[in-house]
Amino acid sequence: MNEPVIITNPARCRDCYRCVRHCDVKAIRVQNGQAQVVPELCIVCTTCIRTCPQNAKDVPSATQDVKQALKEGRTLIASVAPSAPAYFGFRHFGEMEAVLKRLGFSAAEETALGAEIVGLAHREYAEHTPDRRPVISSSCPVIVNLIEKYYPDLLDHLAPIVSPMIAHGRWLRKKYGPEAFIVFIGPCIAKKMEICDSAVAGVVSSAMTFRGLAGWLKEEHIDAFPVVERDMPSSNTSDARLFPVEGGLLATAKLSTDILGSELIVASGLETCRNILGDIRAGQ
Repeated sequence: MNEPVIITNPARCRDCYRCVRHCDVKAIRVQNGQAQVVPELCIVCTTCIRTCPQNAKDVPSATQDVKQALKEGRTLIASVAPSAPAYFGFRHFGEMEAVLKRLGFSAAEETALGAEIVGLAHREYAEHTPDRRPVISSSCPVIVNLIEKYYPDLLDHLAPIVSPMIAHGRWLRKKYGPEAFIVFIGPCIAKKMEICDSAVAGVVSSAMTFRGLAGWLKEEHIDAFPVVERDMPSSNTSDARLFPVEGGLLATAKLSTDILGSELIVASGLETCRNILGDIRAGQ
């Protein structure tokens, strides 16, 4: 992908260079007085977006693409990340499904199904890895970007398993057909880069953030979720809904979550992850 996922608004960029100082992978260059993201170096960790005091860093919205697909008569199918209840405050997934159908979606399903598939695949792969070398989960696109661009010598340690979004997208495409316009809705901006990866391109049509969906709901004057006393008819995804929580992959994979165990390491934050990757590199 040559175009940056994170863009700079030149009218707001005030030459403070805070994003340059805070970028852990030094993926920002100053050109013509503007701090621009270098796509070849960026891992889409969004640190620059969070630290910019002028809100000069942003991402292109997927809303117009989704609206255009709806206008063209495409069948819109939503894959909604497990963290949606925390952002929108609904109790049952049926409430989210009802709201999305008001926007024009034909169906909405939980990405937790893909998380369940991926979690079990990680367990099987880890248990059958030759020579018991360290296995790095491939579910986070930021970590995958980090390894591909800055730790290429550790690619053999990366589990050859797609993310929950892609796993669920493939399942939805089989269910609803190749012409369906599948929209992933979640909190992660890096998904916008992931769906363009040549290995999985076309599986998911568009990646929309929770903020983008909230803006669309506001445009349509939908400010409340309907009360629906039902949930998705599935009894197998309850653990997978914990996937976004630290250690959630372990629970989904039915692996030990004992923090005192010596065989599993759970890490959050880019600095911590880089330290662990450094240790793997030193001991590989």
